[in-house]
Amino acid sequence: MVAIYLDESGDLGWTFTAPYGKGGSSRTLTIASVLCPKEKTKHLNRIVTGFYKARKRPFSNELKSYDLSSKEKEQFIKQLLKLHIVIILILN
Repeated sequence: MVAIYLDESGDLGWTFTAPYGKGGSSRTLTIASVLCPKEKTKHLNRIVTGFYKARKRPFSNELKSYDLSSKEKEQFIKQLLKLHIVIILILN
């Protein structure tokens, strides 16, 4: 059994007639997916939980990538790679 985590980043409104930030959509859409065997999901959850706890952030307040420092992002990716899971990234 595999757990699939899927998320997107970017605007889904598709308003290209106005500049970005002034009513217009961003020009980029990113879709990321992680395929994780069920037996490794607890390890994946520990990684994410660790970032919330380190920042003293409630789990109800979504942690966004832009809130993380470059060092934290690198640490996150290194921890994911240790799990030997499938990471799929689609950029447009």
